[in-house]
Amino acid sequence: MADQNIDDHVLVKKAARECGINHVFTSVYNGVQLMNLLLKKEVYYTNRSENPDLIIMDFDLPLLDGLEALAQIREQTQLRNIPVYFFTRGEPRVDERHLIEMGATGLFIKPSSYRELQKIVTSICAMHLQSAKIQ
Repeated sequence: MADQNIDDHVLVKKAARECGINHVFTSVYNGVQLMNLLLKKEVYYTNRSENPDLIIMDFDLPLLDGLEALAQIREQTQLRNIPVYFFTRGEPRVDERHLIEMGATGLFIKPSSYRELQKIVTSICAMHLQSAKIQ
């Protein structure tokens, strides 16, 4: 998950666990960290060749915003097929149809209730995770 709001990381991770989703959850707080994680650079360097099973991110990421990160993800052959969901508060920067044309998998508005958050997390994970990890 890429989001500058630490509370959102905690809530999404908690919702995933409470919904019976037991996967690795990796948090990054800006677009540069996200790209370093995905490209296995700097502190994220690893010999592991695995990519995340999906990405959940906000539009408003510091240093490299969500739309710029999405463009970079889709330019990378090894990352091109990772599902990317935008998870944002309020009115999104672009409509969902245009976002999907840009390469996103979907868009969710951050709900005000925890129960709705659980439904969203369960829905995303049910669509994409079989027995791997969530990023």
